[in-house]
Amino acid sequence: MTILVGYSADGRGTEALHLASMLARSMGDEIVVCAVVSTPWPPSPERLDAEYRAYAVRSAEQAVAEALDRLPVELSAQCLVREARSVPAGLSETATEIGARLLVLGSSTSGLFGRVTLGSVTGRLLHGSPVSIVMAPRGYRSEPASRVTRLTAGFGGSQPPRVFLSTAASVAEDLGVALRIVTFAVRPTAAFLGSIEAGAEDLVVAQWLKTTYRALDDELERAVGASTLTRPVVTAVGHGYTWAQAIDDVAWGPGDVLAVGSSTNGPVANLFLGSHAAKILRYAPVPVVLLAPSVS
Repeated sequence: MTILVGYSADGRGTEALHLASMLARSMGDEIVVCAVVSTPWPPSPERLDAEYRAYAVRSAEQAVAEALDRLPVELSAQCLVREARSVPAGLSETATEIGARLLVLGSSTSGLFGRVTLGSVTGRLLHGSPVSIVMAPRGYRSEPASRVTRLTAGFGGSQPPRVFLSTAASVAEDLGVALRIVTFAVRPTAAFLGSIEAGAEDLVVAQWLKTTYRALDDELERAVGASTLTRPVVTAVGHGYTWAQAIDDVAWGPGDVLAVGSSTNGPVANLFLGSHAAKILRYAPVPVVLLAPSVS
């Protein structure tokens, strides 16, 4: 199988290389580093366009060759340059053509350090990729010889529970790691403000968490019961007054990867970023894999 890395022709994308290395080491996949050169449309008869395209292709070839040199020597990897009408279109077409299992992307340089931030290219891909996408937080680095140590599946109801959980179990098996199922509970302060006392609110939230754990365990038992999962599975609930607090309420380690399901409201056979997935992606402190419907 193949892991496709979207790499910028200007040499940006170190985070994606580090993440792809860790994933490839865990899954035994080959890495393909791809840079896309946008072609103007409609084509211009001017010679200047042809000269610029030739220069852009040479620059991209140099960038991916240098990226290949940065990858650990023990990993199987190759590079390619593709011309397409846009970078998102080129990466999507390449992912389909080579049968990529994952598409790995870095975060925008304008985002917060240590968090996943979408740029114009990644934003469009997250609403139309034919394969699952893995996003690296800005500034992400993996240690030499590191592997994924745990897959955390953020369950939020964007896909049918059994489909999402069984898919997460399958991905955990591919990675050879334990699976943790987490749901994030954001407590809306406005719902309780002035209505009931703080102590009563805590009792309501405690009962809600108990019910959530029970429902989560029931769905997990049904989903994993039909899978080949052989490693331990645990559940957790992260809660807070904001999405950032709820996500940070869960313990995260250096080898963690967070998986979220794409929305069932998106285009058929394409990944589509739902509202809950978008919030989780924004505040996640670890790499995030957004599972495409076709993976399920």
